[in-house]
Amino acid sequence: MPNRRLSKSQARTESISLPGSFFTETMSRIQNVAELKVVLYAAYLIQRKQDLPHPDIIGVTYKELKAESCQLSAGLDEEKLRQALASAVEHGALLHSTLDMDGVPEDVYTMAAPMYPGYQPPTA
Repeated sequence: MPNRRLSKSQARTESISLPGSFFTETMSRIQNVAELKVVLYAAYLIQRKQDLPHPDIIGVTYKELKAESCQLSAGLDEEKLRQALASAVEHGALLHSTLDMDGVPEDVYTMAAPMYPGYQPPTA
């Protein structure tokens, strides 16, 4: 993926929205900062994809998160990323699916709380 660092003007104006249930239900189950960072960054990437004309999936792949992990935190290595994702799935903040993408199984994560009207998470 290309480097997606935001310019100062973009950083001030770009935002995402989260459903109220994220704050009233999901957030209380998140156990640590790494898990929270992964969930919020997944929401950010998913919402950005929603704005594409024809998104292939409304979710974020492990490869995409790994490629963007430097944005999450300098200390979030691959092991910590996997642990944070596993915790987020275990605590119900993210849903996990394995999809066949061009003959290759790919881990895909979606938000457990619906973020968009009519949104359906991918199924395996």
